Amino acid sequence: VGQFGVDLFFVISGFVLCESIDRRQQGGAAPDRWGFFKRRMKRLVPLYLIGVVVYGFLIDGHLQPRGESIPIGVWIANILLLNGWQPGWESSVVPGGWSIGAEATFAILLALVFPWIRNLSTALWFWLGTVVVSVFLGDVIADMATRLLSAEGDAERGYFVVRHLPTFAVGVVAWHAAQQGIGRGLSLPMRWGMRLFVVGLLVGRSFGVGAMLDRSLMVGSAILLVVMTVEHQPVKSLAARGMVWLGRHSYGSYLVHFAVIWPAEVLIVALLPVGSSALLMYALLLMLVCGLTFPIAWVLENLLKFRLSPR
Repeated sequence: VGQFGVDLFFVISGFVLCESIDRRQQGGAAPDRWGFFKRRMKRLVPLYLIGVVVYGFLIDGHLQPRGESIPIGVWIANILLLNGWQPGWESSVVPGGWSIGAEATFAILLALVFPWIRNLSTALWFWLGTVVVSVFLGDVIADMATRLLSAEGDAERGYFVVRHLPTFAVGVVAWHAAQQGIGRGLSLPMRWGMRLFVVGLLVGRSFGVGAMLDRSLMVGSAILLVVMTVEHQPVKSLAARGMVWLGRHSYGSYLVHFAVIWPAEVLIVALLPVGSSALLMYALLLMLVCGLTFPIAWVLENLLKFRLSPR
């Protein structure tokens, strides 16, 4: 299931970003797209730039040797959060950084198009448009990005941001479906049946049951979001204080844990006797990484919050 976590994250992101714009809309006034964009960039950029500096040192300092130098165009694209548009180099500076670049692209796109996506019908047209762009124009756009941004033309393009636009758009569709009360009249057994359907998709795909379940996963997660929303009752496990804290610091911990996991692996291998259980090593690694990652992320985020707060 873990390998599809990013798809789920992008669906949820589309849903939550729509809610973020709509929640701050005053009466019938137009959405504050510029305010939304500034909030998203304030959330994404400062921590990511720290990641660019730190991981750039780790890579070029040969603590994580690549055997090659990173082109200047890649550095510039990372600083501008355009790294999701560089096939083969999306995560070349910040590990996992391709998803942050994609998230920045989604925020810009939604800020531009949100006023024109007024209902479920237009949301579905928006989703269809992203599918057309991804399927029929994805390679053309990737070739253009390769030439413009000094990327690798023959690289794996699975992380290319255009490939993931339909995933994000599913979250937008789910939000509009929830606003129109789709599923509000469903019985309790039907709602639980939908939840089990989503779980079945996750489990089935994890055991390799059909490649078509890749995209079905997005549809299933959208159904889950809609069903949870229209019930109009709090989901206690998600609203608990610990889960809220975890969500608030998940971005920082995501960026930090890559730096923690490398020395943690070396330390555990050095301390445990030869022949130790792989499960024991994994459990110790998990505890050590979590025990270090969250405090470091918390300190970094609070320092940035203090520095960026108006005096």
